[in-house]
Amino acid sequence: MRTPETIDKAGTEYWDSLWKQTCRTVPVDPHSRRLSNYVYREFHAYFKSAFASLPTSRMNLVEVGCANSRWLPYFAKEFGFKVAGLDRSETGCKLAREILLRSSIEGDIVCGDLFNPPENMIGRFDVVVSFGVIEHFANAVDCLRAMKLLLHPGGIIITVIPNLIGMMGFIARLLNRRVFNKHVIIDISALTKLHQSAGFHIEDCRYFCNMNFRALSACTVKNHDFSQQSFPKRIIVLLLGRIGFVCHWFEMNMKIPGTKILASYIICRGKLPAE
Repeated sequence: MRTPETIDKAGTEYWDSLWKQTCRTVPVDPHSRRLSNYVYREFHAYFKSAFASLPTSRMNLVEVGCANSRWLPYFAKEFGFKVAGLDRSETGCKLAREILLRSSIEGDIVCGDLFNPPENMIGRFDVVVSFGVIEHFANAVDCLRAMKLLLHPGGIIITVIPNLIGMMGFIARLLNRRVFNKHVIIDISALTKLHQSAGFHIEDCRYFCNMNFRALSACTVKNHDFSQQSFPKRIIVLLLGRIGFVCHWFEMNMKIPGTKILASYIICRGKLPAE
């Protein structure tokens, strides 16, 4: 049963408003060599390693929080997954369906509640992924337990959250505290313990991709609050994005690992025990 601590701190109205203002989204293309695509190439390298021993073309993957997802076409094209998505924003789900259609990918996009999913989604999937979901829940372990119900025994979960305890969080708080406060601050230790408490065996948990200042858009630019911010703040975000390009060049050429202070994301990969 859902408790008040389980409810999304942002709320459906916020997400619907966010997706209504979103420009046309392009699916992830890990093969572009442009510097601006560096982050997606890093994610691709991570997923290739994570899925290396799996028969992905015979597996089902679901993205929780799939609104306007650029990832579902990627997982289908690059690994052959049969893809599905679950989100409670009808506007976001409509955008996700349109992206799949433009990519000529079949996928099952369900507008529904993670804590009360359709019966045909329970225990159906080999992999569940989420990008920036659990940090919006005051009791994130309940969110992870709900995701676990979508997996069959031996299933894999990959959780990506913004690293808000380092430089990214400090800047996001300064730029737009109202939106920043819709997030729960989770570090690598807490993320590990949350997955363990939900019943997952941890295979990997790491800080990932330093100083991707464009990720600040998740907490600042792409929402109605930021459009009401001062012109100098908007300029700062744009300048940080350019600085991020320079940082990516150094990271790419010097192979700098993600750190607590500089990393943009935290990624955790866990697995359910096989029966």
